[in-house]
Amino acid sequence: YIKIVESTRQPVVADDELMLFDVEIANLGYGESFFDVYIDLLDNREGLTLSVDEGPWKLKGTEVGGKSTLSTLVVEKGPRLNVNRYKPVKLYLQSKCERDGEYGNKISSDLIWNVAREITPPPNTQPSTAKGAAIAPSSSPSSAPTKSPSKKTLAPTQSPAVIQPEIGRYIEFTRHCLEVEFDGDIKEFDTFTTNKSTLDVTIRNPLRFRGIKMDDQERLEKIVLEYRKVSGRSPHWHRALTIFENSTTAELNFMDSEEDSSGYISATWKLPSIDFAYEIRLKSICTKSPGAPPALNGFISDSVVGLVDRAPPVVMGVPQPSVNLFPGDELAVYFTEEIECELPYLFQITIEVSELGVVFIKDLSDRDDLHVVCSGNMISIQFNEERVPTRSYSRLLGRTYNLKIADVVDPAGNVAETYSYQSNFVCSPPNPGLTITAVGENVLYLPHQAILLSAVISNDDKRYIANPVGEEWSRTFLELGLDPKSNSDDLTIHVNGEPLVEPHQYILMQRENVTTQVEIRKTSTGNKLLFQPLTLFLRSSCAGDEEDPITVSADVWNHQGSDGSKYIRFTPPCPAIKWAGEMSKERRLVFSKQTLDGLNSIIDMSIFNEGYADRKLFDRSILNDSAPDEEKRLEQTVLLYRRSTDRGSWEKGLLASGAPVDFSAQGIEDELGYAQASWDVSGIVDSTYKIKVQSQCTDLGGVADDRTYDTGTIEFILDRVPPAIYGKPQVELTGPVSVVQDEEFGFSFKEPLFCDEPYTFDLTVTLSNDGNVQTMSHGNGLHAKCLAADIRFRFERQALDGFSTNTTVTLTLSGVQDLAGNQMETYNETFLWNQTVTNQAAPIVQTSNSTSVAASPECYPGSSIKLAGLGCDGIDNNCDMLIDECNEDLVMPKITFREGLAIDASEENGYTIINSPSFLSLSSAKVYIESIIEAKDDCATDLVLTVENAIGVACHDTKFTVTATDGRCPTQTVQKQFKIKVDDSPPVVSITLDLGEEFENKFEAQGRTYLGISESYRNYEHTGFSYTVTENCPQELKTQVKISSNEFEYDNSKASDNMVLLRETNDPRQSHGLRIFVEPKQCGLVTENLCIRSPVGFRYYQLDVSATNYAGASGTESAYIVIIPKELPELSVNSDGNPNPAYFISRMTAETSPASEVIQTKHTVWDTTLEDPPDLPGVMMSLTEVVSAEMTIQGITVPDNQEELLALKQALEDTLNGLNQLDSDNGSRKRKLSEECCTSQLKVVSIGGVNVDQLRRRQLSEDAVEIVYELIQICDGQCGNETSMPSVKDFAENLSRDLESPQGTFAATLQSKASEAGIDIPEVVVQNIAVDEEIKISTQSSVAVNFVKAISIPIQNFESLNDGDIDSVVSALPKILLSTACPTDSSVTSCEVSFVNAVRKSLSIGSARRLIVARLLSSEILSLSYEFNVIVDCPASGCNVDSISEALQDAASQDLTAAIESGQFMDTLSAETGNATATISGQVTLDDSTCTSHSQATGGSTSSTIPSSYEWYPSWGGTDKCTNASGMPTYMRDNLHYLSSSLLACCRKHFHWDISGCVTKSGGVAPSANGTEEWYINWNTFRCQQSCIKSSSQDPTLNCGGITSTETLFQSAEECCTTMVPWVAKNVCEAESTPPYEANGTGKWFVSYQNQKCAQDCPEGSSPLCGGIITENHIDLFDDARTCCSERLWWIDIESCTSN
Repeated sequence: YIKIVESTRQPVVADDELMLFDVEIANLGYGESFFDVYIDLLDNREGLTLSVDEGPWKLKGTEVGGKSTLSTLVVEKGPRLNVNRYKPVKLYLQSKCERDGEYGNKISSDLIWNVAREITPPPNTQPSTAKGAAIAPSSSPSSAPTKSPSKKTLAPTQSPAVIQPEIGRYIEFTRHCLEVEFDGDIKEFDTFTTNKSTLDVTIRNPLRFRGIKMDDQERLEKIVLEYRKVSGRSPHWHRALTIFENSTTAELNFMDSEEDSSGYISATWKLPSIDFAYEIRLKSICTKSPGAPPALNGFISDSVVGLVDRAPPVVMGVPQPSVNLFPGDELAVYFTEEIECELPYLFQITIEVSELGVVFIKDLSDRDDLHVVCSGNMISIQFNEERVPTRSYSRLLGRTYNLKIADVVDPAGNVAETYSYQSNFVCSPPNPGLTITAVGENVLYLPHQAILLSAVISNDDKRYIANPVGEEWSRTFLELGLDPKSNSDDLTIHVNGEPLVEPHQYILMQRENVTTQVEIRKTSTGNKLLFQPLTLFLRSSCAGDEEDPITVSADVWNHQGSDGSKYIRFTPPCPAIKWAGEMSKERRLVFSKQTLDGLNSIIDMSIFNEGYADRKLFDRSILNDSAPDEEKRLEQTVLLYRRSTDRGSWEKGLLASGAPVDFSAQGIEDELGYAQASWDVSGIVDSTYKIKVQSQCTDLGGVADDRTYDTGTIEFILDRVPPAIYGKPQVELTGPVSVVQDEEFGFSFKEPLFCDEPYTFDLTVTLSNDGNVQTMSHGNGLHAKCLAADIRFRFERQALDGFSTNTTVTLTLSGVQDLAGNQMETYNETFLWNQTVTNQAAPIVQTSNSTSVAASPECYPGSSIKLAGLGCDGIDNNCDMLIDECNEDLVMPKITFREGLAIDASEENGYTIINSPSFLSLSSAKVYIESIIEAKDDCATDLVLTVENAIGVACHDTKFTVTATDGRCPTQTVQKQFKIKVDDSPPVVSITLDLGEEFENKFEAQGRTYLGISESYRNYEHTGFSYTVTENCPQELKTQVKISSNEFEYDNSKASDNMVLLRETNDPRQSHGLRIFVEPKQCGLVTENLCIRSPVGFRYYQLDVSATNYAGASGTESAYIVIIPKELPELSVNSDGNPNPAYFISRMTAETSPASEVIQTKHTVWDTTLEDPPDLPGVMMSLTEVVSAEMTIQGITVPDNQEELLALKQALEDTLNGLNQLDSDNGSRKRKLSEECCTSQLKVVSIGGVNVDQLRRRQLSEDAVEIVYELIQICDGQCGNETSMPSVKDFAENLSRDLESPQGTFAATLQSKASEAGIDIPEVVVQNIAVDEEIKISTQSSVAVNFVKAISIPIQNFESLNDGDIDSVVSALPKILLSTACPTDSSVTSCEVSFVNAVRKSLSIGSARRLIVARLLSSEILSLSYEFNVIVDCPASGCNVDSISEALQDAASQDLTAAIESGQFMDTLSAETGNATATISGQVTLDDSTCTSHSQATGGSTSSTIPSSYEWYPSWGGTDKCTNASGMPTYMRDNLHYLSSSLLACCRKHFHWDISGCVTKSGGVAPSANGTEEWYINWNTFRCQQSCIKSSSQDPTLNCGGITSTETLFQSAEECCTTMVPWVAKNVCEAESTPPYEANGTGKWFVSYQNQKCAQDCPEGSSPLCGGIITENHIDLFDDARTCCSERLWWIDIESCTSN
């Protein structure tokens, strides 16, 4: 018995593998015999190799207890490579004796096959498998097919029988999916580069040599080309497309193309539209065989990287240096990509120099005008000095040049456009001259006028140059600037109309000069008019002169005293005044007799001195003996009047005493600038007058001042006489009722009346006839109208009915008043009404029910020429026997605005747009439209108007339809469309007070916006204020920012900035358009300033931001800033010692201490159509989402020591972050973060025993451990709103499901990570996971800074240099630069260093580079450029990109220079590269332009720009020290990078890591505490500190603040204070800058205007005379109380003031 085990018939076996079968054999007899297993060679004609275990087999019969045995059958492919399918072979089993012919011939066999297929599907059936499809080996088809019965035998209703298909069995091997490969140019060059839109791709069929075509492979479906960008951000492969002749595209399938006899196939790839470096590969796709290994179902070739580049190279930036090129230096031009630099160069360069008549050329010819090096993306150009006229670079100085570069080609063959650039060579050293003179003699200037002076700027002769006038190369650059030390009073200087904030540049030839106008303006609001002279400087701004420019200076002044002292002097103006009180609100004042009698004819008049902060009016008066003479100009400030019709002189108003009303008299003006005087008008006759107040000053003699300053004029009326009737009143009733009812009656008066409604007068008419008495009044039977000097009235309709002739009429008029309020006596008149009149006969109107016969209407067709009125002219105009019917009315009604109304409206696209007003609701808008429109018609009087809205509120597009309908003729209907602004929602305002993460706001979590700031002596504190406004309608909102307080403090030295500084910014974000600073103070018990204290003992500020939309709806939000007192009441302190916010907030109420004092108000505009930009130029905004989660794990033991706990925490983080990086096949389970905008990180917060209140928690088992972790996701501001991207919360939930999944890898990975850390975790079971409901969101601004640093390495012999050594150095430097020069500040989030290019230069070692390529020195330079990419988080104050970039570059240069100069750089490079540094022949330097200085040669002699005092230089070698001995290396001479003016400066510059050691080793005395102990300013405290390192062992008299390398240093605290913070009182700054940091005052005296006395400058409470410490420098101090009283309180008796 022999049988192949069915389960071992595997349908899929690769053609390079063995096919294995298990064969069961047995002896079914009774005895024990030997058996052979064999095949018949006739069955195996195709040469399969078949083998079984070696026999013969000794088998015991099953009838006597024997069992079957298994053997292994091995089948291998035959010798024909292109055959994979074979006919089945029989396997035989026969006893040895029978096979040898000894006995019998019984043979058992089984068929060897592994695939069964349908050969022919039976007719009339649908086979279950396709033709030739394999059938599983376990199926047992019939041994022979059943024939189908004839249709003739079937019954009519009988279905045909199912016929079984014929099954064929085979031994079949499965061929691998075709392993195609690239061929042609791609294979030859292993890359591709193209600038076309398509690319021909050739592949090869590797089986064609065996005669196997691609089409012959049954399972091969298609061969495609896949590509992707060579970028970590684009990991996905894309299918390539091809393009057909009809311009349609489809997936590129090489199977669709013709295969030639050698197996090559070519197809056209439609390249991607984006130029990039692409990686491509071939992919064969075959029909999938179930259970087959991947190699049988598909094949992926090796990838090839190539470049698609259709854009020509473009010059990046401008050539370097961009200006001031030294003729011998290189001029570098960089392109946006690498260019073709193979020799000979294909590009052409021409440089034309102005006025030389010479063009320097570099092309394919042999001309050597220019030395050119091309490398990577850079072309470096240098002038050949031999080709310069006179063979001297000096001929190029000061000239301009025009550079042109043409035919630059990139590797893809794209040709750049011709590039042109114009710039200049460095200028010739100047000989500056500056002369300043006043414009005119004895010219006086008012404070608002600019003092004019003339400045002559010249470039004078140079003694060593003969006659260079007019030559271009003698041109030089000069800067005119202001010495800031001379401008301590903050005057404003303008030169040629532009402010001299930064120096102005002038370009002059030799012997050339220019004259410019200098203006000096007084910008402060202080009262000072006399200033010290200003100093202007004129200095060279030539490149190379930066360190010590050639400079001259001149003083600016306009007044010289009798003692020869020079000043800048302004002349006081005639004081500006304006009306105050009621006078400022009215432009017309009327006084009646009754009013004047009550005032005794004395009227109080008030004015306001607009310059009260500078001086009172009396302080400017010529009558004030104590005022300085130069300030006394005011003669008097008098009240003037004259009749309105007069054009003559003005009269002076008089006091009751008869003296003129003079507001400048002593004692009249109060502290706030208000002056009041009483005008006696008893002697002035009734009339209409104009009055004004005038400041009258002395004549200045030519100054355009007019000697006077007037208030506005007010109309002033004196009227003591009541109104009287003019002439006879027209009031008698005459004629019948019909006539009287149509008449108007009235009174005329001699003067205008008071006609405001409701009327003050009463008018009654009483009619009496035969007992019928009726009294009528205004609104009751008659209508009265008062207009100017008339009162008119008419009777209402039917009011007179029933009264016959001879009716008695009584008329009464009372209460009539004139404009002054004088009242007329009551007027009465009685008369008889005579109704007898003669009237003409009225026409008889025929009606339809009349008994008379109406005549036919007469037809007037000619009247139809006139359209208007045809429907109502009583004529039959259309001859239809009808008069005035609707058909005759040819004019439609018209909708217009009511007459007399001024409506702000315009027409646009068929709509009448009402621009203003705007409305809060549709109903109010509808009412308004109804009130302003009317309908007119030439005939109809009963037009019906309707107003309807159809679409609801639509902001400025809210539409209304107005319809006018003629009630008589309904077809006469018109419509008019209106648009009107309706905004039914108020704006929503929010305020933020954010001082950054460094500031701890103890009032932050109080529900509303609160900020707590500690009380201090600082002038102002920043509040971090910003606000936003949202509105549903696009518009510009009127916005008001109001700052108020519960206290008020007034300092006359800060007239406009008391308590609060409010400044506008240039921030592009609307929300940050204002900065608000507040004084962190509160009113003291004794103060020199006017101060209103709060009863609650602390000050707070209330910030109210309100926004009003165009409909008038307002939204308001408030924020509060609490000034926390230094000494806190007991109830205001929490147990932890911090202020209790609830204590303060509970007292900030309208009842206890309202913020009723308005300090400042700012009106601005919020544009709702604008959004705050996500970033500033160069700035990135990132959004951080953090969600917390907690999981409970069984099997973890919390370590006892900190080291193991941290190791376990790290293992957990590595495991969770590993899961975070996995991609899931199920996109709904995991979010795949976009690498272009988001990164994620898992952070373990705690392990064991953490209380997280907001988490959903379950009961823990006793041996479980809680682990709290955070999922942090950071997305930059460029991420779009992808709705398909779930939030970080979803990600956390999905991760939780992975952690809890039985198939997850978390447990095994955590055990492995922990084991690596030395922690044993035998078992990990995740019990449960809970995710926080809240997502914490924050934003962060950061700036990306890129800059390049070049390392110059001198090489002795390039020819002997090993390429491997160069590669070692190039590869090692990024790591060294990363560790040496990358910033280590906590705000730096990342720093990367990458290699840019290598440039080989011929030049001398050092920075003083006079580069003359024709004179090659013994050494050459290998310049290696590396790019730094640094990302820095911006501080709360904002992203100043330029400042951050400059700071990073300077820090990198300093660190690299220090490492190079100390030898640390070379030591590290040698360690990293082995012997690769052996070829370096000199000092490695940093090729940094900021460290480079140049010298110039002119006329054969050297003119050095280095001062002679710069004699110290570093001595590198075994000892870090500086020296001033002879023997300075050549490359250090004339180079400020190496030279210093002192030993300490040299050590600080070159050995900053050990300044003391350097000074000591150099023979000097080391500064104590590793510093100089010099003084510099601390801008956080506005106090000074010393440049030394703070330590416990330092001298207690030192105030060490750390060693500074950026701030200006001073020799004393006093010098530092007076120079850097002049507004702070010098003694306070000096005392608080030195231990024990306590200011006790000077003991001198100052004035307290509030208390009307003088007080001492000493701490409050230390003495009854102490008024507190004066912290501000502008407050005058006096040596004794008597001087203080006489100088500042001169109006108080000197003895009384002194004793007080």
